[in-house]
Amino acid sequence: MFVKRLTFIATYPLLRLVAFLPFPILYGISSIIAIILFDVFRYRRAVIDENLETAFPELDKDEKRKIRRKFYFHFTDLFIESLKNGLMSNSTFKKRFQVKNVELVEQFARENRSIVILAAHQGNWEWTGAIALYTKVPVYGIYQKINNPYFDRFIHKTRGKSGMHLVPTFKLRDVLEENQKNQHIGMYGLVSDQSPMIKKTKHWHTFFGREVPIHTGAEELARTYGMGIIYLSIRKIRRGYYAASFETFQPQVEGSSNYSIMEAYMQKVELEIKEQPHTYLWTHRRFKHAKKSL
Repeated sequence: MFVKRLTFIATYPLLRLVAFLPFPILYGISSIIAIILFDVFRYRRAVIDENLETAFPELDKDEKRKIRRKFYFHFTDLFIESLKNGLMSNSTFKKRFQVKNVELVEQFARENRSIVILAAHQGNWEWTGAIALYTKVPVYGIYQKINNPYFDRFIHKTRGKSGMHLVPTFKLRDVLEENQKNQHIGMYGLVSDQSPMIKKTKHWHTFFGREVPIHTGAEELARTYGMGIIYLSIRKIRRGYYAASFETFQPQVEGSSNYSIMEAYMQKVELEIKEQPHTYLWTHRRFKHAKKSL
């Protein structure tokens, strides 16, 4: 615990100092980091290339190289932008992260139903805390707890400044049970596009022509608690500006078969990636457990 605290004490001042810099300077730093990280150290280059080859076999090497290059700069921008969490004014946050179609969420709330918000590692998911500035429906962001408790509290403080409640995955059911018991409506954001552990896999689905394991927890929660389902699309407008939009989702829990919800979700994620391929998180080995090519 001492080492973790020491690490936080040593790192925190630098993170805060950098975060106080204006965006133009931060993006200059981001560009330098991108060049060093990927051109010099070639960070996860093999993983990125493998993912792009699997997802876009029809593209030539030059086209995939362009996607990779644009991704490099987007990836380091994400890190820089995440440092700004908790330091932007609400008006600036709303200007840089616009949220549309909030009425879809509020319609479920009027029906006394909580909502599962399905999103992907696309655009800037780190800024989804801005959603709480657009609606009175409580927003719960589900995340993997950070092993260092000091950084974990730091994340809670900065990401929650706009009003979003952060809930670690292992506490999600407890929070849902408590809210259901007290008849508290809320929206629960889950980013479920990455590869699950094989030993926990319950279902496989075709993603970019490969049969891969997929997460099913979001659907199981929706079925257990009778929740509505909405998809959150996040598009990058330009550097430092994003447009998120709630979209109607089919199928809903009623009358649908098991795993059909997550299958439809993965199909939407694939379409989103094809429209803005450089803003997806290609450093993750999404196809590492793929069964075969179709």
